[in-house]
This record gives sequence, structure tokens and C-alpha cells, in this order.
Amino acid sequence: MTIDALCDARLAFLKRLPTWATFGRGWSDRVRSVRVQALLMSAQRPAAPVTASPPPRVETSPNGTSSIQPAPPAPGGKAAAAAGILVLLAGALAAFRHQVAAFFGSLFR
Repeated sequence: MTIDALCDARLAFLKRLPTWATFGRGWSDRVRSVRVQALLMSAQRPAAPVTASPPPRVETSPNGTSSIQPAPPAPGGKAAAAAGILVLLAGALAAFRHQVAAFFGSLFR
């Protein structure tokens, strides 16, 4: 998968840097959180192109009167909102984990 390949390549690059011993834990946590967020975003359906809303329907009854019916709402609003919330939660959890690891790491230095 492309996301895994990019994250693995990024981590390999960072491990070759001379400052890996100092910053490696934070960098690897960051690559891990980016991987999680990217995988969550890739699990979503691609966004539909933005188009104008369909025109309302005009229906004519048998007695000759016309009525205008509104167009149905666009699908996917709730699913997209739920996916966005999941991405935000994953990011918050990754940041929280990083903070906890930094706190406990500072206790044992």
C-alpha cells in the first residue's frame, strides 16, 4: 500500500540522521500517527465532485394543478462527519500517547 511505503521510507530516512538518538522516539511517534490518520482517511469513500443541486421536480396532478417537490438531500453527510470525528480522535489519541510517553521518559532520565 502506498501509505505504508511512504511512512516506511520516511522512517528509514529519519533513522539515518545523526540526531536519531535524541529525537528518534518523537519522530517515530509522529510517523506512526501520520500513518494512522492516512489509513483512516483512505478508508473513506472519495468525495463526490461539487455540483449544483438538482432542480426541484414539478409534478402535475390529474386535475391540472402543478406542485413543486424539493430535491432530495445529498447522501453521505452523516458518514463523512463520523469519519472526520474518527480521524480527529485518532490524532488526539496519538498526541496523548506521545505526551504520556514523554512524561514517563522524563521520570527515568
